[in-house]
Amino acid sequence: MFKKNKISKTQVNKSVNLPISNIPVCSNESKMINHRNCVPDGTPLSVASFQPNAKPFITSSSFIPTSSTLSCSLYMENLSVKIWELYSSTRQSPLKYEKKVRLLNALHMVVSGVFENAGLYIVGSSINGFGSNQSDMDMCLLVTSRDLHQKSEATFILSRLLQSLRKCRKF
Repeated sequence: MFKKNKISKTQVNKSVNLPISNIPVCSNESKMINHRNCVPDGTPLSVASFQPNAKPFITSSSFIPTSSTLSCSLYMENLSVKIWELYSSTRQSPLKYEKKVRLLNALHMVVSGVFENAGLYIVGSSINGFGSNQSDMDMCLLVTSRDLHQKSEATFILSRLLQSLRKCRKF
């Protein structure tokens, strides 16, 4: 069974200051990088000031940016921009997704002709937002709610589907 974790009052208090030593930082000794914020060890950050996509408010007035912290921050910002540009230029278009859904629906018609209550679902990058116009489409076929013996039953199911697909003029 699961153990119930006790939460202390300081964990509940939203304005508690956390030491940076628990958070990855930029340094010559460590390869761990705190995205967008490279601050010295020990500088507290305010949890209450956290907002998504925003730089945390540094509560210590002793923080003075150095060339290493600035270069790390610029590197991470540049890397983030390059990753976004790559994703934006290669992501799956709505038209490509519509084609995949039409294929899924056509295949489901064939599958339901063989296995009446079967489900066919898009899984993987095509559905989770990381698909590209060049990516394939992963599908999950569900013909029963019980576990199948993969070597015998799954082979039988797929061979029955193959027979139906060969008869279909669309494929």
